Amino acid sequence: MEIKVIKPPSRTAAWAYALAVPLVLPLIVGLALFRANLVGAAGGITVEILAGYNLIVDSNVRSPSTYGPAAATVAGRVCNNSSTPITDVVVYIGDYTKNTPGIYPARDSTVAPFSTLHPALDSAHVYSFTHVGGSQGLADATRQAGVLQPGECTVQYWTLVYPRCENSGNPPCSQDPVWGESVKPWDDLWLTFNVWAKGFDGVSTITASNTWTMTMRNEISAMANKIQPNGNPSGRWFNTDTNNVKPGEVITTNGILYRIGNVRFGFDNNRDYMPDYNFWVQPIGDPGQFDPGCFRLIRTSGVITVEGASKTFTFTDQLYFTDVPDDNTNVIGEVFYTFMALGTNCATNPTPYQEAASGYDNEKFNADYGAGGPPGMNNEAAVLAIDKSSDPTLVGVGKIITYQIPFQNNGTGPAGLTLYQGAYVNNPLVVSDTVPNGTIYRFGSASYTLTPTSDVSIRYSTDNGQTWSNTEPPTGVTTLQWWLKDPLPPGGAGKATFAVVVPVTYTSGPVIENCANLQLDSGPSLVRACAATRVQGSAIVGNEVWRDEDNNGQLNSGEPYVSGPVTVWLYWDKNGDKTLDSNDPLIVTTTTGITTTGLYTFTNLYTGTYLVKVDKTDPDIPFG
Repeated sequence: MEIKVIKPPSRTAAWAYALAVPLVLPLIVGLALFRANLVGAAGGITVEILAGYNLIVDSNVRSPSTYGPAAATVAGRVCNNSSTPITDVVVYIGDYTKNTPGIYPARDSTVAPFSTLHPALDSAHVYSFTHVGGSQGLADATRQAGVLQPGECTVQYWTLVYPRCENSGNPPCSQDPVWGESVKPWDDLWLTFNVWAKGFDGVSTITASNTWTMTMRNEISAMANKIQPNGNPSGRWFNTDTNNVKPGEVITTNGILYRIGNVRFGFDNNRDYMPDYNFWVQPIGDPGQFDPGCFRLIRTSGVITVEGASKTFTFTDQLYFTDVPDDNTNVIGEVFYTFMALGTNCATNPTPYQEAASGYDNEKFNADYGAGGPPGMNNEAAVLAIDKSSDPTLVGVGKIITYQIPFQNNGTGPAGLTLYQGAYVNNPLVVSDTVPNGTIYRFGSASYTLTPTSDVSIRYSTDNGQTWSNTEPPTGVTTLQWWLKDPLPPGGAGKATFAVVVPVTYTSGPVIENCANLQLDSGPSLVRACAATRVQGSAIVGNEVWRDEDNNGQLNSGEPYVSGPVTVWLYWDKNGDKTLDSNDPLIVTTTTGITTTGLYTFTNLYTGTYLVKVDKTDPDIPFG
């Protein structure tokens, strides 16, 4: 069974269309469905949105006891329909017009014709989808897809939260629900989102985009629709791996005999005057239990059995189904959701639900939502190592710092995933670093070594990782990444290198701190390593170590000096609060002289505020 991706008419036209024809629907049920696949295309890239039309807002959303779905997972399929490879493919979701991945098109209730279309929502508010990014934040909305060969496609999944109450409050709604006063769609809140992709065809950068509209509908739960228990003794949810999985590994949660029920006469989603025979299977209903930075959905698959019609369909990368045979008596699905572990030492929990045509001009969701479902998924620490060093460790203004970032796979399996069961999945191992504050990236300095030998793509950003290029900009680089084309095998190792200049105008403090991360794709850091470089100056800090017998912090007559050698630590008081804490980096250590005056001196210091520490347990200090 293939998904039928149908373009609704423009929303303004849709309202007039719906108002004009509601009574005609029963008379034209026998007409053939109109179908049109919507694909936004540019050059050799096509973008197809895989989503349903309606979002469930529980009919009891005003009740304190309501617990209906609050999120929906949608997907974008991006394909190369040209005869040449397309490189540097990046896929986004959000607002294409404003170029804001993870921030969606908004509708302002104070701007006409909003109040006419949605009279129940009379309070001033801006409505939009909210991105579920978890520990990745809005970075989850941008997916680096790498290279698409001719005819090759990539499917990216995202989860969105949608408003259910006026002013976007959480249920129980203290004001009106976002569905209107009628049972028809024309006064229900609708929102849009965009999926777009960029790539390089060997000559120029090409972009393709697409738009989808979804309506928040008043729906009830139905006992005929089940997730678990689903009315069959063998029905159950289970994960393919009951153990913790490592970052980069995949895990599939299986819904056996996922009971969708009798699919009959749903909403007329495609505006063809005929009720749709459709259903939607969803992996995430409660966004509070799911972190896409811990586990990322990379595939949906399964088998749909239509009882009565005696038909069976297999599917891959599909969420929404329509044109179900009208002689069905029950629809049962074996539904598999495959996730890739992106994070480390974290857990997440799918909360599946389904929506199906039921009754006449109606759709319902499973009555047992929240009562059961797949077990939680857990991952463990990455078996990866990363280090970082700077050369030199003491640098003057106008000089160069070179950073070395060695990394290694100490695990028993490969790190990074580019293929999963023959399908294209681009989740490679990535080294990520930033140009330290106050310094300037040295053009042409980024390089790498890798064993075993494989291609590495160096990417550059001039806006702190919002956008990326494989072409090195002449100035302004803020962030660098090294993307491994192939998985790093067990024992495989590499080293990323780059350099910065400390300008003569440098004023950012006596220590240049910088950290590198090892991650999968744009996921969270799996392991991290930092380096600190002292900036050379002309300041001197020095004094004596003495025994403060009256504990007043001042050297008074008669208080004895402590002869050396006594170790003295010098810290940069980073926040200037004159209190030593974990954020204050250690600059250097020295020892006092062996003379009776207990002198110590720190030289070549950059201007700043410092804290001096002596360990009172030092055996050379005569306490007692």
